[in-house]
Amino acid sequence: SSSNPIFINSLLCLSKPYVATQIFTPQPNEIRIFIFIWLIFWIYFEYKVATAWLWRKFGREVFRIQKNTAELRFELAKGGKSHEFRSSEIEKISNLEPQKGLFIKNYFSSYWVVGGETIAIQYQGKLYLFGRQISQQDADLLIRKIKNRLKI
Repeated sequence: SSSNPIFINSLLCLSKPYVATQIFTPQPNEIRIFIFIWLIFWIYFEYKVATAWLWRKFGREVFRIQKNTAELRFELAKGGKSHEFRSSEIEKISNLEPQKGLFIKNYFSSYWVVGGETIAIQYQGKLYLFGRQISQQDADLLIRKIKNRLKI
């Protein structure tokens, strides 16, 4: 079915090598520039789609509280990023204001966007965001539990 996103994406992937060869054929410069920009746009878009898909399939957020520290980890398969916080230096944990505009709200809640964080930790003057695409009720509950556990 042509309405299937996987079919459409596969078709776009298969067309790129052919389109790329057109840069090296005798063409006016305007067409070469157009082809080059088209390829860059679709390569970037596919990168964003691939990273979002990988996050949805294998990624998770982990917030671990230990005696005097808290750790925020964004795990993807076996790798990922980690931030460690000393409990005494956490300045503030708050709920991020929901996005107001309909376009922005839909954009950050879409499947292909990794974002939509709902919780912010202010630590040593920097903001660390997490709680990707969870409801406001879940974010409020999580903030209460974290503050209670860290005694903030």
